[in-house]
Amino acid sequence: MIGVQKTVQEKRQHRDDAFSYLKRMMYAENEEDFQMAYDELVMWVEQHEQEWDANDLIQYIDDHYLGKKEKWSRAWRQHNYHIDTNNFIESWHQSLKEVYLKGLKRQHVNVLVYILWDVVLPSVMTDHAQKALMVSPAVMTRAERQRNNLARDIPEDVANAMVTSYTESAATVMSFTDNTKSYTITINDNRMTACTCLDFERSHALCKHLYLLHRVKRTCLLDMRINQTMESTASQESVMDEEMDQEHAIQEAIRSLQAEVNSFATQANRATPAMFSFNMLSTLIRIREQVRSLSSTLYDAEIPNQSNRHQNRF
Repeated sequence: MIGVQKTVQEKRQHRDDAFSYLKRMMYAENEEDFQMAYDELVMWVEQHEQEWDANDLIQYIDDHYLGKKEKWSRAWRQHNYHIDTNNFIESWHQSLKEVYLKGLKRQHVNVLVYILWDVVLPSVMTDHAQKALMVSPAVMTRAERQRNNLARDIPEDVANAMVTSYTESAATVMSFTDNTKSYTITINDNRMTACTCLDFERSHALCKHLYLLHRVKRTCLLDMRINQTMESTASQESVMDEEMDQEHAIQEAIRSLQAEVNSFATQANRATPAMFSFNMLSTLIRIREQVRSLSSTLYDAEIPNQSNRHQNRF
C-alpha cells in the first residue's frame, strides 16, 4: 500500500485520528489513563504501519516527548491551576515594563524594589481580591486618575506627614492646598467608607485624600466601590419595583421577537442557491433590505429607551 496516492480527505482523516490520540495523552487525568492512551496510539500505528508509514510518528513522539511527559500531560500537572502556557507571565511582564516601569531608565535597585513593593504588590493583591470576591475590576475615570496621581506625586516623607492621625475607626489627612485644614476619613474593618472633604461629600467618588491614605497606610479602597454599587442598587430597587409590570411586558415582547428571529434565521441558514431561481433574486434583495430596515428600527428604538431609564433612575 506504500506509495499509493491518497486523497486530501483521506490525509485529513488520518491526521485527525492521530491528533485525537495525542490529545487523549495530553488531557489524561492520571498516569493510568495516559498509559492507556499511549497504548491505543501504538496499536493505531501498528494497524496503519503498511498503509501510512505511521512508525515515524511514534518514533518521533518517543524521542522528543515521551521522556518529558511530566511537563505537558495533565496526568502530572494537577496543581497548575489549568495554566498550560506562559501567556500569563508574558502578559504580566509586558504590564510591568509598559505600565509600572514606563519611562524609567537606568534606575537604581532601590527604585525597582520600591515600585515592586509599594506599587505593583498592592495592585496585584487588589486584583486577586477582586477575583476572589467576583467583583469586576473598577476602571478609573479621568478624574480618579488625576486624584490618584496627585496622591502619588507627593514625596514620601510629606505624604506620611499629611496623615496626622490614624486609628482603626478613623484617620485625619491634611488638605492638599491649605495646611490649616484637615479631613476625617471613616474606616471600618480596614476599609475606607467616607471622607469629610467637599469632593467626596458632593460626588461620593474616590478623593485624593482616600488615595493618599491608601498609599501611606494600605487602607483598602476596594470596598469603597462595592459600597457605592450597593447604595446605588438600593436606591434603584424602589424604582425597579414600579417598573416590574413594564419590564415583564418588554421581556415577553423580546422573547416573542427572538423566537420569530430564530425561526427566520433557521430558514435563512438552510437557504442555498439551488433552492431559488434567478427570478427570485429581486425578492431575496427585498427581504434583505427589509431585515436591514427592521434591524435599524430596533437599534434606533433601543438607544432613547436606555437613556430614559438611566435618567429616571438617577
